[in-house]
Amino acid sequence: MRKLLLLSLAFASGGCLFFSHDTVGHWEGTCQIDSLGVAYDFEMDFDIDSDEKKEIEGVAWFDVTGGYAEPQEFDLMGTRKGKDVAFSIDVDQDLVPVTFSVEAVIKGDTMDGDCVLGASGIGVRGELELDRI
Repeated sequence: MRKLLLLSLAFASGGCLFFSHDTVGHWEGTCQIDSLGVAYDFEMDFDIDSDEKKEIEGVAWFDVTGGYAEPQEFDLMGTRKGKDVAFSIDVDQDLVPVTFSVEAVIKGDTMDGDCVLGASGIGVRGELELDRI
């Protein structure tokens, strides 16, 4: 009876006693952006080192040119509320500062959601798919 009560409590609370939405680890995948009918696949690599008190921090590697240059390393900072994750990366380019932002949902070892690549207040939205490696 005690086990049944604990199990019922765990599922009633969203399963948080058994399932974690922790983001720490190495993530790989793509942000696919369609701009004026042309699809750009931005290959992404993230190492999230810290996921404490709803704040996440780590390092990101990606190529802001969509495959025309070697990936660069950037700081990653954001928030996590349960399974919802949001973070941004400020990319200092020579001419225009670029921001890459993510709003995603963690489902086990996958992170799916929206990605936005923006500059000068204008952003292009795409689809993000990441897997924890």
